[in-house]
Amino acid sequence: MEREEQAKGGNCLVSWAKVQRPYMFGSLGVHYLERMSWALCIRWLWFMKTDPSKPWFGLLVNNPKQAQAFFQMAVTVNIGNVISSKFWTDNWLQGKSVADLAPNLILAVPKRVIKKRTVSQALSNRGWVVDVKGALTVQVFIEFLKVWELVEGIVLHPNVPDHFSWKFSS
Repeated sequence: MEREEQAKGGNCLVSWAKVQRPYMFGSLGVHYLERMSWALCIRWLWFMKTDPSKPWFGLLVNNPKQAQAFFQMAVTVNIGNVISSKFWTDNWLQGKSVADLAPNLILAVPKRVIKKRTVSQALSNRGWVVDVKGALTVQVFIEFLKVWELVEGIVLHPNVPDHFSWKFSS
């Protein structure tokens, strides 16, 4: 009788873990809405990278940080003309981003530049070098040289578009 008295208003006796099980296991099959919203946000980010013909292409959308982090981790870029790939944040350099390869160096780059600088802009006349601002510590300088060495031999293919691939499928 105590449990029934506590089950008033928003307090119910049904466990959400049980409600969210599939129908075949005798439940309601209600989707876990937070994960579903992340999946939709990730799909939106995928279309923003891969399909410029969509009418919403270029709109700024505020996605949850978890969805953005998962997308960044799950997508790699095979560079072509690198018009749409971001230099600092996309996984285009040996399957990783420059931010992952040089975490201290990225702290010396303004955030607005990190969001906007494409690979083609950065590699043209070594434009990425002027993005680094402020005093360089030894660690930042070491990472700067590492990135310099990695990007020095990269050749862009102007007639080939970037190819984005999802790490979790064939």
